[in-house]
Amino acid sequence: MPLPPRAATPIVSPMNTSVSKQQPLRFLSPLHRATKAIHAALSADMARLGISNAEGHLLSYLLSYAPRSAGEIAEALDLKRPTLTGMCDRLEEAGLLARAINPEDRRSFLVDLTPAGRRRARRVRRVLDAFEARLSAEISEEDRRGFVQVLQALARVTETPSPTIFGDVR
Repeated sequence: MPLPPRAATPIVSPMNTSVSKQQPLRFLSPLHRATKAIHAALSADMARLGISNAEGHLLSYLLSYAPRSAGEIAEALDLKRPTLTGMCDRLEEAGLLARAINPEDRRSFLVDLTPAGRRRARRVRRVLDAFEARLSAEISEEDRRGFVQVLQALARVTETPSPTIFGDVR
């Protein structure tokens, strides 16, 4: 399905240096700011655990789904393979994860948590659970339903299967 045409960029002519301001985006800008705010809010907590936000995301994912191939992880977390390889190298060096040949496809590796990685991942999960609890305390059930409706609309507009967007939100 083709994307709608992009909004016209204001033109500044040498004769007229004023630029007419367009209204801010109603959904994308707030979503972007919210994503940045979440990242900032969690950065200090992850730093105290000795990891980056992205590494925390990987550990949390592996806590639920390990072992996984690098390809599955890259797809699930929307990471480029070199980025994932660097993260795995750092976490493996820190003793938090291990890679082993995939017995079903010897050309690939499976990534799994070590016992120390599982402990760290549980600490990450507690941080994330606490963040979600604080957020939940700020909204009503009606607000949560409205959020789910926005996610459903995003799934339709982006033609993304709902389970990919929702996870366990419903």
